[in-house]
Amino acid sequence: MKRLLTYTILSLAVLLNLSVKAQDYLTVDELTTQKQEAVNNSQYRLAKVIQTEIESRSTDSIKKTDELIALEQKTRDAVAKQDWLLAHAYKRQRNSLLGIKEKITGLSAGYATNKREIAFQEMKNQDFATANSLIPTSANPEIIISEEATQTKVKNATENDIAKELKYRRSSLYTLMINDLTREYSGVIKDAFGNSTVPQKFNDHNIGPYLVNGVANSDDQTQVITTYLTNNNVAKDLVAKWFNRSNDGKFNMDLISSRGMYDATAMDKVVANASERGSALLADAGEELIGNTFVIVNDYKFTNKEEAVAKGKKASGFAKMAAGYIPGAGAAIQKGITAAEAAATVAGKGYWVRTTSYLYRLVWDEEAAAIFYNNYWTDVNNFDLSKVEAFNNANNFKLKLIGSQTAGADVQSSIFTNKSEEDLIRMATVKATDRAIAKLEKKYEEFRTKTPLISIEPLAAKIGTKEGLEKGDKYEVINQIETPEGKTIYKRVGIITVATVWDNSYSPEEEEELKKQGKLPEQQYSIFKGSGKYYPGMLIKQIN
Repeated sequence: MKRLLTYTILSLAVLLNLSVKAQDYLTVDELTTQKQEAVNNSQYRLAKVIQTEIESRSTDSIKKTDELIALEQKTRDAVAKQDWLLAHAYKRQRNSLLGIKEKITGLSAGYATNKREIAFQEMKNQDFATANSLIPTSANPEIIISEEATQTKVKNATENDIAKELKYRRSSLYTLMINDLTREYSGVIKDAFGNSTVPQKFNDHNIGPYLVNGVANSDDQTQVITTYLTNNNVAKDLVAKWFNRSNDGKFNMDLISSRGMYDATAMDKVVANASERGSALLADAGEELIGNTFVIVNDYKFTNKEEAVAKGKKASGFAKMAAGYIPGAGAAIQKGITAAEAAATVAGKGYWVRTTSYLYRLVWDEEAAAIFYNNYWTDVNNFDLSKVEAFNNANNFKLKLIGSQTAGADVQSSIFTNKSEEDLIRMATVKATDRAIAKLEKKYEEFRTKTPLISIEPLAAKIGTKEGLEKGDKYEVINQIETPEGKTIYKRVGIITVATVWDNSYSPEEEEELKKQGKLPEQQYSIFKGSGKYYPGMLIKQIN
């Protein structure tokens, strides 16, 4: 009880930023214990404050050189910008100067085996993690990252080649997966997911954790996922990322201005500006950006074809699947061999990964926006500790379940006969995910993304089979118009139809193999047909 009381008092003192430092009353050993308790309770901000106090006591007697002072300042700047990998790089250099040996963690011992796990564990192990931190999609903790090469703000994040020239407002996506260790090859699938990236047609809005502990072998994980999202305040963390919330609770409009292509200076002042134009800009940002924030949780299942074929009653159905997805199966069946033999011959050592993808949308309406701006907004110019605490304790942000879709992927191909089982499963996992997203877009109109036309001769866009494109699909061509108040509206200027579909369903590994063989298609886009006054940069959106 005494230990709990001490921890509670310390927590309140640190979080409320009282003038009396509670840490001063504890020994270094006691502080170390309190820090570990904070980490165990996922209170990483508190853990960071305690760690800073521990380090300050061990280095107070050391005369700081200019180099050491500069490194400490760079570390603080990197943390303020939520650039966790750069902050850790500076911290390692600082510790090296001070002769401080880093403890060996599960991460450095090889525990983290994919990019998202590495980034998330690195944040937690180095005490930089917060509940709403930006997690880089690719990271290597063993590499010292140069200051020049590091992204200091979200708005400088790498975009696809087309977006560099044709700017448009994308929906934002946070992806997670069900963690079911009872399933075959669960570890391989987890790492395949963790090493994949958010499709380029979305803004990457990943906030850190990516595993949801599901119910073993359940066909419906809806309740598990909804409970996880609610209990972990995921909706609030998504909002915090949108407004670039700093470690001390301040918000800014940097991310919104960059993703929405708003004037940064105007957006910095817009929250405090009660004018009609200011309200219009906030409403536009909410509708165009924040309200189009989605969460997808994928539940993967693995099937070994050889085992499926062994079950005679499924052989005929499996052979039909093979004919549709596996090169050579149709020809084998036409030669007169049995369905089971065809499946076993062609599909042997092949794999099928199925995913059920659950789609949620952040609820950002007039009520949610009003509550946020009135009750929680605080920035560098008007800092209000009570609003910081109010947001910390808020539970009014919500995610709404839109629906789910199931898709699968086969990776058996003559190109990859020498691939290992693990490699085949990794590729199938990525393909199944792409197909599930495409099916979600077709089924749910609110999730359909906009894509820019890249040319008008031919009429083309950089989407294809990966996005579920089929010959004959209809797309509306829309023009973005900005009102005098700064609000964006869309006007349909025509309808076009898919004429030629670009096969972009191959994975990066397949693409590399096709390049080596000289078989990569030169045409890297799909072609549409239709008349109208169009120009590159106009957006298209599926309507059927």
